[in-house]
Amino acid sequence: MPQLRRRIARRDELQAPGGAASLTSLLYLGMATMALAYGLLYDGLRTTSGSTATAATLLEPVSAALLAVILLNERLAWPALVGGTMILAAVASLRPTSSKSGHRPSRGEAEHRLPHVADAP
Repeated sequence: MPQLRRRIARRDELQAPGGAASLTSLLYLGMATMALAYGLLYDGLRTTSGSTATAATLLEPVSAALLAVILLNERLAWPALVGGTMILAAVASLRPTSSKSGHRPSRGEAEHRLPHVADAP
């Protein structure tokens, strides 16, 4: 802890490099990659069903944590493991249940059974 205080007091070791290259890199990482990621996310959300989009959105932090463990040798603390387990349980509970006859309607069949605005009283 004393070493950290000395470094903070000196401040020269904690400063980020300046210049146009650093600013350009920062703007690229902060804007371009985020814009691409969110653009792909929203494009995918428009083309999937609501339940699939919900499951994918819920699984994103779990998959990010697993990739960090696998690729970066990160160690997950117990609260992260508990949270990941809770998210997986939530996704598992989203699984549609089958009807008594055992027949689950396909997406096309389910859409045809929905009442239309013109049919409403």
